[in-house]
Amino acid sequence: MCQRLEFNMPCRQIGDREYLVALSDHSDFDVLIEYVKRTRAKKVVTDNFRSNGDALAKELRKRLGVCAVAMPRSPGQTTLSL
Repeated sequence: MCQRLEFNMPCRQIGDREYLVALSDHSDFDVLIEYVKRTRAKKVVTDNFRSNGDALAKELRKRLGVCAVAMPRSPGQTTLSL
């Protein structure tokens, strides 16, 4: 699914209180869903400025039961709850 893997896991501990987290600003939709699944994230904020973060947040809630919200908020969205 991922074309180039730099990590065996999406996050690894490199010190007592230090972690190295794999990030990408150009992954496709399904890879992003898989990334969140593999990280076991409990809360996710998606980028709603440069992309359709609302759709990704909705799918994360639907498929994985993850608390997800798109930021910046869409017009008419009045609350932010993580």
